[in-house]
Amino acid sequence: MPEQPIVFEVELETRLGPIRGRIPIERRPMRLAELVPQALALADLLVRRAIEHEARDGRPISCRRGCAACCRHPVPLSMPEVFFVADRVNALAAREQTARVARFRAAEGQLERLGVARIWLGDDYDDARAYDAALELLRRRFDCPFLDEETCAVHPDRPLRCREYNVTSPAAWCSDSERHAVQAVAVGTPLSTPLARLAAERTGTPLRLVPLALALRFTEQHRDLAERTWPGPDLFQGFLDHFY
Repeated sequence: MPEQPIVFEVELETRLGPIRGRIPIERRPMRLAELVPQALALADLLVRRAIEHEARDGRPISCRRGCAACCRHPVPLSMPEVFFVADRVNALAAREQTARVARFRAAEGQLERLGVARIWLGDDYDDARAYDAALELLRRRFDCPFLDEETCAVHPDRPLRCREYNVTSPAAWCSDSERHAVQAVAVGTPLSTPLARLAAERTGTPLRLVPLALALRFTEQHRDLAERTWPGPDLFQGFLDHFY
């Protein structure tokens, strides 16, 4: 008979009050990517609370389906999210997977031609250089490999930063954020941060956030880390310990 999961009573203090919930975690070995669904669920709770707060103050969200300016940002992913994206692509049907991988390869090629891909993929990772490169990518507005006809092809599984980015200013402003003061909804600490801290601690690698466009390449270079496991409850507790 399989062991019952451990149920974590989660209570997180946020700028908008405490978030409480019960999250069951299986006792089996768990990969870093398997933490991501729990992080996505927590992010949805935080974002919902923040959006409700904005609405009460007369600031409704202006984001709408087909408004894809944020899908041209260099979305930063923690290592667990990088591996989760690779899992998501690998789970696609053969024809769709081939097409999606081609989109990732095209994006990788663009970053290589700009000479910035190695900033995230090399062993000499430097936070300041990565930040400058991310700003340059933001100015150039590359399409996300999951962007299809101005719509996210993996919207239910979209990354944490995509979930957390909502605006109350006119949607058109997001396409020209250098000219307009885009009003983003304040959610608090991005949940990619505790995931990144946990991954760095458990794998003994530099703390880094990797652009979504490089998720497949990074996973290929770190297959051993993508497949490494830890006891599930221990890994989830580590995530909670790094929340602040």
